[in-house]
Amino acid sequence: MAPGERWESGNLELRGFERDGAVAVRVYDPSAPAQRGISEIERWPLDDRLRILTRLERTPHRGVPTVAVDGHRSTDDFDGVLHLALPHGDVSLCVQLLDDGSFFAAFSDATSGNESYRFRFLRISAPGPDGSVTVDLNRAYLPPCAFSDAYVCVFPPPTNRWTVPVRAGERLVR
Repeated sequence: MAPGERWESGNLELRGFERDGAVAVRVYDPSAPAQRGISEIERWPLDDRLRILTRLERTPHRGVPTVAVDGHRSTDDFDGVLHLALPHGDVSLCVQLLDDGSFFAAFSDATSGNESYRFRFLRISAPGPDGSVTVDLNRAYLPPCAFSDAYVCVFPPPTNRWTVPVRAGERLVR
């Protein structure tokens, strides 16, 4: 099975993926015990202060060292930085450009590991015609590894590990 390919059989779905040249298969089973044990995804109330208008600073960072939750070390490329003025302090967010023009980021904050999962993901819409970017931290979501140890999510890069709290978006799986 090649990376990106999917195959379904009954309730199972198989997906091919690749990491650093190694091809593997992920098995998705909606009847797995971990799936049956989820009762809710906790989230914080919406906070308009955490919807920030900013601009992308296109400063590509190539070959940034990364570590996945399983300890695998690799490198990732980041396409720019967003500077955010948050209620408890200013932070920078390294982002990756996606094929559709939007951005992806992983971040952790002062709530990570106690009030929230150890890190979260965020999709950010493409810049507007004037170059502005709206970062809505209320849309932060839990990575797949919050739901199953079978996922190998990559921890946020050092720039995206903040010492200020972000009480917005998804928090924990119950």
